[in-house]
Amino acid sequence: MVPVGAALLLVLLAGVAASAVARPDPAAAGRDGCGTERLAIFNRLQPNWAYVYDRDAAATDAPPPARWVRGVALPGDDSPMGVHPTPVDDPITHDAYDMIVNVRPDAPDAYLVGGDRAARTGNFAGEEEETARLHMEREEVGVPFAVWPEQGDRVEAYGSWVWDCEHFAGGGARTEFHPMRALWVERRFSPQSPTGERQASLWYSNVKTAAGVIADCAHQTKGDEQAFKACQASTSSTSTFDDAGTQTFTLRAPPRPFAGARLHARLVNVGSSSDAPRPVLKLGRRTASVTLRLVSGRAVRVAYNVFVGWTPVRSRPEHLRVVVEQLLVRRAMDPSCPATQPNCPARVETTQPGQITSAPGEWALYVDAGGIWADLRPLVLRVRDGQRVRLHQVFDLFVPRGRSWRLAAFTRECDFGFPTFSSNDRAVYPCPHTTEFGNAAGDDRPGYIAVPGRLGRHAANGSLRDSTCPVVNTRGCYRLTWRVIRLP
Repeated sequence: MVPVGAALLLVLLAGVAASAVARPDPAAAGRDGCGTERLAIFNRLQPNWAYVYDRDAAATDAPPPARWVRGVALPGDDSPMGVHPTPVDDPITHDAYDMIVNVRPDAPDAYLVGGDRAARTGNFAGEEEETARLHMEREEVGVPFAVWPEQGDRVEAYGSWVWDCEHFAGGGARTEFHPMRALWVERRFSPQSPTGERQASLWYSNVKTAAGVIADCAHQTKGDEQAFKACQASTSSTSTFDDAGTQTFTLRAPPRPFAGARLHARLVNVGSSSDAPRPVLKLGRRTASVTLRLVSGRAVRVAYNVFVGWTPVRSRPEHLRVVVEQLLVRRAMDPSCPATQPNCPARVETTQPGQITSAPGEWALYVDAGGIWADLRPLVLRVRDGQRVRLHQVFDLFVPRGRSWRLAAFTRECDFGFPTFSSNDRAVYPCPHTTEFGNAAGDDRPGYIAVPGRLGRHAANGSLRDSTCPVVNTRGCYRLTWRVIRLP
């Protein structure tokens, strides 16, 4: 028998050893297959995602395995960009825009964040949402809003550990999970439980998406550009990973309100495919455990919310209703100035010249109310300068008394609508099919809003920070109006 003190020492040493695993070196990303030429990536001759440590695997071997990470969804800067829909995505390599989660890993998983902090290379370059974080991405189609995390939630995720090669000019390539393949979210509080239960969300999909196809083709072709291009052309983005095994997650119940209270738990399907395996739910003394089975051979999607609490209920959270009322578009952000005439009259619309676009602007608007996400309907708003768009998006949420919550909005103005650029010969979802072609830096970014949630009627302007809204628009390119009421 190992003495208690010795056992504790072994546990501590194991934690130190895990946290001391060497981080991947961005200087070696090329040996793993990373593309370094923007034009070659654009022409599908080089990969913009390649598996970390793929140099150790032969083309005939299985690609490096997916990894798990545990941590907190928080950005590397002071922005609200811990979790958000991406405002910009390359139309060459996406069928849909991504949902992004920036994770501050727990110490045992810190090795997943590539680069060197002191030298400010890899994931430690710059001062932005990704800095010192494991950036995780997944095309939003197939990831129901019901499972999207809220900034500050604890997460556990499974994904393809890859280099994002397109950062080679700014501190070197960065490591990320792309695509993310499973996600467990422990909510800070349940915005959907009227009885004060604890809530978690579980999502899993083995569909590769375009990013998974690119990394696998890079592994199979090992630098042969023509073979790499042919591999992409012959592989569907809806093909699947050969996942196997199980993973169990544990959700702690809230404090027991009194001695006679009984523990209960429930699973709520929020968008699983019809043939997906149902997670196994088990009750402990003060916990609920959920076991997920990974799948190969057929495409599946698992999406559940998990609740655990006590009955009878002694006290309940506040029931709030958020009504998003109006979007004022000050600048539609189309058209832009020609690259040869940067000071044309349209310079007030966008800081990105050279777009082949025309009014109206095509806007996507996403709202996060206390951890409940939605995109405003219709999916894309066609707007012009000065237009007021009436909205009536309603969110009902439950907030424990004394807990803070936020109202956040994220926007995108679609600039790439020409269908030949998507791998499926259509515009990148949810942007519409148009004849527009944007700046090489990507779509226009009207800016975000993130404010504390509170009762009453409120309005906020879109940020100029992290946007392409010209600073001459001192109040931003848009304003959002909403109200919050308390229900009995």
